[in-house]
Amino acid sequence: SAAEVVEHGVTGLAVPPDAGALAAALVELLLDVDRRSVMGRAAADRAVERFGSARLVTGHAVLYRRLLES
Repeated sequence: SAAEVVEHGVTGLAVPPDAGALAAALVELLLDVDRRSVMGRAAADRAVERFGSARLVTGHAVLYRRLLES
């Protein structure tokens, strides 16, 4: 889910399903290059940490081990 990736103000901006709120968030990010860069890096790091291939391989290995043990 989006909540697994987007932490408001850290890895992105979570806004309600409202065009005005979305537009305001976009303008906020367009005007603040540094904040946008910091959040972009944090989001990329979180995506690799939670959904990267290393995590996937480890998760599958744990699953296979459990299945073999049962």
